[in-house]
Amino acid sequence: MSSRKITMIIVGLLLLLVGAVFALQGEGAVGGSSLMDNNPNFIYIGSFVALVGIVMAVLGIWPRPVMQAPAGTGRQT
Repeated sequence: MSSRKITMIIVGLLLLLVGAVFALQGEGAVGGSSLMDNNPNFIYIGSFVALVGIVMAVLGIWPRPVMQAPAGTGRQT
């Protein structure tokens, strides 16, 4: 696995974690910042950030297709 894929997976999981905390604080389920508690805006922001994190992690895990070179070149790209 390339370092780019590993980086995408790690950043995606971190975004998922941060987004989940934001959403839970916006819902009032997790204590912390009084600005974020019971604030629906942070539920939406957190959900979006978590979704971006999931997409990044999945793209990092998803195998990249091997492209074949045109016939007669004798190499793969």
